[in-house]
Amino acid sequence: MGPRSLLLWLSLTAGCTDLDSSATRGSDSPATCAVSVEGATAGEPGTHAVTVHTDLSAAAALAVACTRLDTPSEVHLVETAEAVEHAVTLFGLAADLAYDCTLLPLCGDTPGESATLALRTAPQPSEVPTLTANGAVEGPYFLFNHETPCTGQQPHRLFIVDAVGTLRWHHDDLPDDVSIGTAVQYLGDGRVLWGGGKSLQGTPHVIDLAGTVLDPGNFEGSEDLVFHHEARMLDDGRVLTLAESENGRGDRTWTGFQIHVHDPATGVVSHHYDSQQAVDAGLLPPGAGDVYHANWADVDLDRGWAVVSLCSQGWIVGIDLEAGELLWRLGAGGDFAGLDADGSPLDEDDWPQCQHGLAWDGQRLLVYDNGHQRGATRVLALDLDFDSWTATRAWRWTEADFFESAMGDVDDLGDGRVLVTRGHAECLDTSPGQVSAVFPLDPAQGDVAWRLEFQSVQDTVYRSERIDACDVLANARFCPQVADRLATLGLAR
Repeated sequence: MGPRSLLLWLSLTAGCTDLDSSATRGSDSPATCAVSVEGATAGEPGTHAVTVHTDLSAAAALAVACTRLDTPSEVHLVETAEAVEHAVTLFGLAADLAYDCTLLPLCGDTPGESATLALRTAPQPSEVPTLTANGAVEGPYFLFNHETPCTGQQPHRLFIVDAVGTLRWHHDDLPDDVSIGTAVQYLGDGRVLWGGGKSLQGTPHVIDLAGTVLDPGNFEGSEDLVFHHEARMLDDGRVLTLAESENGRGDRTWTGFQIHVHDPATGVVSHHYDSQQAVDAGLLPPGAGDVYHANWADVDLDRGWAVVSLCSQGWIVGIDLEAGELLWRLGAGGDFAGLDADGSPLDEDDWPQCQHGLAWDGQRLLVYDNGHQRGATRVLALDLDFDSWTATRAWRWTEADFFESAMGDVDDLGDGRVLVTRGHAECLDTSPGQVSAVFPLDPAQGDVAWRLEFQSVQDTVYRSERIDACDVLANARFCPQVADRLATLGLAR
């Protein structure tokens, strides 16, 4: 289930008094905001969230700030709009720790008399992963999906951790048959999108930080599809998904893929593509089983293309969504000539050999190359030129004992670095004894400044993404804007 809440019932008496008569208070006298505390009771403690309920005698805004006693710089802040009754939930509290909370009514910009309350969060569940931070980890949060498939148990869960590896949020109320092959995306406003998992129940889902499933806005017929590996909200608000399809030639059939782009507000599918179209055109080969293993996709809105990773072929393909046509294939035997940064030709061995979790900006393709035949995993960048049909390898990176035959992810951090997610599965025997990890890579220097590492070889992750520290959980320790607001309210410690 989602995070349990600690219910703090506070009965406050508050009044916002604006004495209009300048004879009584003088023309420059401020309004007053009176508050008194009638009582407080605490319900069952939650692990990562606390809900504070307050009753005010008159409508007023409310600021609730909870300070972690062992780390005073860590203050969580939530403010509400003007109301008489308030229910304020603070998310992202660390487990099994003491906090002091201050409740401050606000009449406009005028603070009332504050009330305080001490609380302690619940212990962390024993089955959640433990992470450690190595190096000077930066301040944002990280969202990822997680399983322990090699133990024979496969609960699929979503987590948010902070920069030092502390678990801040988790969601484990996912269908039992959902596998690690899911996509996860932070949408803002406390909303998380997930989908895939090679499941009929892997339609795109949107949940909030309370674990509430919001209306996902899926399209007609989506309940009959096996979704896998990709569910992504595009910049224009539409949602992209990958699902299985049955492809065939004559009496021979195999598993293909299909793409849907739909508007979650209306359920209208604007684009649909099935790999059978490329089979019919002779652009994708026949086979048996999951012959293509499509495992990542994105949409180039400017060109109207979908870009799809086909792990089993070692190809990344471009598809014209309007025409329903496969336009190009990148990889060994594809449509691009490969060049190294110095202009020399790439060897066939230099092309991706199964790839996962890519990133595409319209020209540069970031690739997490699992390296099936090579026996070594690496991360690289390819610059695509559609006039000369060349793919120039701008850089590549690997390290010792880096071979993971499945999963993995790379994201552009926007400052010349990339975020790498090493997804480890111990039972695959490609790199026994290693662990899943998240770390930034500076390609220019080949440097890794810090790592968040899972402590068990059984912890398996597929993708992760960085969340801006000021976009979720409102923690002054990691967000300067929250610290500034606390100072303005007079709540800074």
